[in-house]
Amino acid sequence: MFTTSNGTEREINAINKFFNNNWDRNIEKLHEHLDKADIVPLDFRKLTSDNQTRLGNYIKTLPEHQRSKIHIMR
Repeated sequence: MFTTSNGTEREINAINKFFNNNWDRNIEKLHEHLDKADIVPLDFRKLTSDNQTRLGNYIKTLPEHQRSKIHIMR
C-alpha cells in the first residue's frame, strides 16, 4: 500500500495532502489486505513524517497476528 516509487511528484503530494481525508478508506483497505494476505507491504518512502507517525501509531494498536504480517519499506 502507498506504493508511489514511480508516481509523479503531483501524485505523491496528493497522497500526503489527502492522507487524513482518506484515513477511513485506507484503514479499510489495510484490513482487507490483512485478512487476505500473509505479507502486507506498506511503502513509507514517500509519506510525510506526520503520515508515517499516524499510520505507525495505528499499526501499534493492531493485534500481534496482524502486526506480524506488515512489512514497512522505508
